Amino acid sequence: MAIKLVDLKKEIEAYKFDFNFLQKIDCSMEENKKFKQMIKDGQPLPEGIHQYEDTSYIFYQVCEIELTEKEKDEYIIFKQLEYLRSIKNSMLFFVILTIISMVITIIALNVR
Repeated sequence: MAIKLVDLKKEIEAYKFDFNFLQKIDCSMEENKKFKQMIKDGQPLPEGIHQYEDTSYIFYQVCEIELTEKEKDEYIIFKQLEYLRSIKNSMLFFVILTIISMVITIIALNVR
């Protein structure tokens, strides 16, 4: 059985895209035409220009958001708080739903 190694740098980059620390900025139509012609001519793309893998001849630039480490930490903390709030609201919904069903069950049993 072969062991598959995980490329952690690619995983970190994917997380940076997920949390918007890195963003893809699409090139204009004119730039797309220019880069398409460069590929057809066998020339390399300029530094920082990438081609979408799932489409043909659509290009983008990767832009890194300039934040200090403190600002990045603060952003991550606020994201965690947002997720905790979402979990809390979901739990509250199910607790209220359970209480309502218990009240209806008690009323239904007392009617008989």
